[in-house]
Amino acid sequence: MKKIVRWGMGAFWLVFLVLSSPAWAKPLNIDRYVIGDRKDWGFPAPYFHYPRGPGYLRMSMVFDTLIWKDAKGFVPMLATSWRYEPKRLTYTFDLNPKARWHDGRPVTAEDVTFTITYMKQHPYPWIDLSHVAGATAVAEHRVVIQLTRPYAPFLEDVAGSMPILPRHIWKGTTPQAIDRKKAGIGCGPFILKAYDAAQGAYAFAANPRYYRGTVMVKSLRFQKVNDPVFALLRKDIQAAVVPPEAGALLRRKGYTVVSSPTYWVLKLLINHRRSPMNELRFRRALLYAIDRKLLVKTVLHGFGTVASLGLLPPQSPWFNPNLPKIACDPAKARELLKAFPRPRPLTLLAPGRFSRAAERIRQDFGRVGIRVTVQTMEETAIDAMIQKGGFDLALSGHGGLGGDPRILNDVIAGDFLLSERFTEDPRLNALLKKNLEAMDPKKRHKIVDEIQLIHARQIPAIPLYYPMMTVAHDGRVPWFYTRGGISKGIPFPFNKDALIRKKP
Repeated sequence: MKKIVRWGMGAFWLVFLVLSSPAWAKPLNIDRYVIGDRKDWGFPAPYFHYPRGPGYLRMSMVFDTLIWKDAKGFVPMLATSWRYEPKRLTYTFDLNPKARWHDGRPVTAEDVTFTITYMKQHPYPWIDLSHVAGATAVAEHRVVIQLTRPYAPFLEDVAGSMPILPRHIWKGTTPQAIDRKKAGIGCGPFILKAYDAAQGAYAFAANPRYYRGTVMVKSLRFQKVNDPVFALLRKDIQAAVVPPEAGALLRRKGYTVVSSPTYWVLKLLINHRRSPMNELRFRRALLYAIDRKLLVKTVLHGFGTVASLGLLPPQSPWFNPNLPKIACDPAKARELLKAFPRPRPLTLLAPGRFSRAAERIRQDFGRVGIRVTVQTMEETAIDAMIQKGGFDLALSGHGGLGGDPRILNDVIAGDFLLSERFTEDPRLNALLKKNLEAMDPKKRHKIVDEIQLIHARQIPAIPLYYPMMTVAHDGRVPWFYTRGGISKGIPFPFNKDALIRKKP
């Protein structure tokens, strides 16, 4: 997988496809639109993008899924309709017969069945198909997906997130061997024209034969910028995530400024398989030592909230409001640390953008006698060390907290990039399994409530805060925040649906 990610950061790749415009296409509204960003997120195709939300977001401009989400919920995409048959454990999807790959070939049910078979043989980190037995094309544009057991998150986790692959391109090859230019061919609203890893630059052109409607932006770019506020004021870019404190200035300059629900969390990851972090008493001492309210005040300048110890934020419909609320208490931390008279010095890994939070936490730990050295590293290097378990403490965060509560399985005990990998509690393991299989929403709510409670008590990681995420744009594109987040909860407003004028 590491080799695949590195390939996704190759120097410069071009994809040129010549397409004829269909008769129904209308003139595009916007010639050029640039979204500012802070880094490269890998080649925008399945298997090659970096497995975080921004990487998936860029890939989604090129590749479509069976269904999608708009501001209110699920909407048709490649599938015009779908139905679930609980007795047979099947989902049936009827596909849009007008869908075409960027090279002009039709999208059929065989492409869907191929994608599922291929991703089961070559696991794609974004999609878990362990609950899927397989799929059958029962007609050219109808596919039946067979589950092995009930799977509550299926619509969001698979149908709404799995990019469909063109069978005629991927058949007979592997992610390691496929021609990169061909790997960038999808059926989505945009065609990949250029990718420059060194510059963190992506150039997309509107798909003139897009089956769902007219793509309103002729040329869409994502571009790495050092200072998004300055780049907006210079009109080098038209949209970007900006510091919340810059919102007032940008509004005065005529920009539309919107803030997202708090579907992203910064956590102190704890390597609970190393001593003394494997002791609950020591983890509780860490929690009591950190002044999380002061972190919000000093690091976020008040633009955020203290995180729930159960991970899910109050805006989530699955939030458990009855969790313990533990405030900073150095005296309690010192009392707990009496069981560890000579704790070894610890290293705290932190990306540069979280260096102020890391320094504040180091000072909090120092007050109670825990010696910590902060090591600032590039974020991808920290991610790799977290995956290997090669750390004591690390600052890292993730989104996904507004969508299906399957995210708890991923980030607590799963193989997700930033998973806490906490599998020591048998009761928690059983509940996580039930979380995926409980089809009754009321029963599932009780399960999810208890998962949050156990996480709050066992403290495999310390949720620190939910930052306010603020986006500024020039107002020409009607960006919106997706209900529950894009795909599995990506908390950005850059949903490709905002760029489509739907066909009547």
